[in-house]
Amino acid sequence: MLVTTDEVPGARPPSAARVLRGVGGLLGTGGKIWLALGGVGSLLGGLVELAISVFLQLFLQSIGLLPAGLRTSEWLRGIPFSPPLIVVTLVLIAFSRAISQFLVAQSAIHALEAMNARLRRLAVYELLGGATSRFVPAATVHARLSDVFPKASLFVYYVSSLATGVIQALLVATIMTITAWRESLLGLVGLACVGVAVLQINRRVRRISAKIPEEQLHLTEGVERVARNLLLIRTLRTQRLEHARFVSSIQQSARHAIRAYMLSNAVIAMMPFAGLLLVTAIVAVSQRQMGTSSLTLISFLYLFIRFVQATAANVSNLAGMNHNLPQFEQAVTFVDRFSVADQQRAYTERALFTASPLAARRGSDVDSGPPRIEVRNVTFTHPGREEPVLKAVSVDAPPGSLLSITGPSGVGKSTLLALLLGLAEPDAGEVRIGARPARDYFDDPRSRVGYVGAEPFLIAGSVRENVLYGTEGAVDDRDVWAALEKARLSDAVRALPGELGYRINEDGSGLSAGQKQRVCLARALLSTPEVLVLDEVSANLDEATEREIAVTLQKLRGQCTVVIVSHRAALGEFADARLHLEAQPPPALADARLVADVG
Repeated sequence: MLVTTDEVPGARPPSAARVLRGVGGLLGTGGKIWLALGGVGSLLGGLVELAISVFLQLFLQSIGLLPAGLRTSEWLRGIPFSPPLIVVTLVLIAFSRAISQFLVAQSAIHALEAMNARLRRLAVYELLGGATSRFVPAATVHARLSDVFPKASLFVYYVSSLATGVIQALLVATIMTITAWRESLLGLVGLACVGVAVLQINRRVRRISAKIPEEQLHLTEGVERVARNLLLIRTLRTQRLEHARFVSSIQQSARHAIRAYMLSNAVIAMMPFAGLLLVTAIVAVSQRQMGTSSLTLISFLYLFIRFVQATAANVSNLAGMNHNLPQFEQAVTFVDRFSVADQQRAYTERALFTASPLAARRGSDVDSGPPRIEVRNVTFTHPGREEPVLKAVSVDAPPGSLLSITGPSGVGKSTLLALLLGLAEPDAGEVRIGARPARDYFDDPRSRVGYVGAEPFLIAGSVRENVLYGTEGAVDDRDVWAALEKARLSDAVRALPGELGYRINEDGSGLSAGQKQRVCLARALLSTPEVLVLDEVSANLDEATEREIAVTLQKLRGQCTVVIVSHRAALGEFADARLHLEAQPPPALADARLVADVG
């Protein structure tokens, strides 16, 4: 599932306190400092507008463009306004405005990038199991990194821009009111009337924008589902059906986005138009009714135009916030799941995870030996389901034995494996490894565990680098060759050009399916594991390779406790303990029937 129910945003906007808490929590210390600098920049920008309004009065009078009898304000008359002073004033105004614009723009950019980086770090931390043991679907991670987090960061960018814009607009409004309070009052009342319409349109934009993540959800989940079952879809020739589903989600998402941006752009265009109408009305009323001096009116008009521009920019920022509000709410809900300590660990350069098995082997002088695995009356029900996928399941695997878990697809093999690895907790019963709860055993950095999955996990690099993946410190090639020997791959590697230095791609091209799987097996055996887990390891192998791996496993008896999960029974023929999960009759899942054969 891409987004849990508590992450789905609604049309109702969050409270200002929630927004400020979310923004403050995600910016970090550096982001808050830049936000403060942006506020300083906006104040400086307001003072620049004051300086320009004063400069206009002095400059127009000094060059003789105004009648001689027309005087400036009393406090400006004593200022000598010579040509050198004009040049210096213009340079200072230009420099101050440049500094103001830089601080305001950089504070918003820093807020955007800082938040995006912190969200991504937290998502990666969760994916790697640093904060929670629950499984995170790939579609969820992809959607967060590509859509939710960037748009949530844009929300914070607009919040930062709005905050600095409001400060500057308030300062300009204050100066404008001091300059000509009657004209200012007339202009502000006119803009307030426009603001009522703007708020109504923004509510509509917010409701439409809330629908966009829903369509993104359907699209992302659909892509993952099709990619996983592409061969089946082509075989059944259901491309037209799947294409129609994709097109529907894409069109709906585009339609919502176009409508939302159309309303936002209409609001943005409305502000300058309203400002121009108000300027015309103010000039007419001022000349006929208020008797304001021409110089004062010139300063006021400049300040009012700048105020309208600042207000229009703030309206634009508010529209941007509305467009990205649903993603921001999802991001805040995502972050709220983590403790402060977990967040701090996620934001560090090297988060604290359990040491690698090989490092644990080297760092411990105590060899506890292979543990006993006990599953006692375990029942487990997936969230949102009524019937348990596992019910009253029990099996006992002595230390150093081979435990085989078999059964067709969908009967709970992967669920039971997750319970064995401490990635989930049973609803009833218990799973113990070495007389300890499974999670405690696997969280212990001294526990040495090897794992090989159905799909070989390889990196772009040499055979040596792939076998050593996950190790810390220097490892002698003799240890690598010993692991390859146990995996019955040493002869094949010696026949390769460069032997251990033979280069393979990330997809494993250059090696056969069986060789790729045995490289992964050698990696697991390098740490001399106490527990070795083989999860559908033979799913993509031929019978000959499967037999070779079976021989390897027999030689490991007594050295480590091996857990074999498979829907094929071949690797389990030599098992000491067997657990067979049978398919349940519809409509409800009945008790899991199993066969436990110890000895």
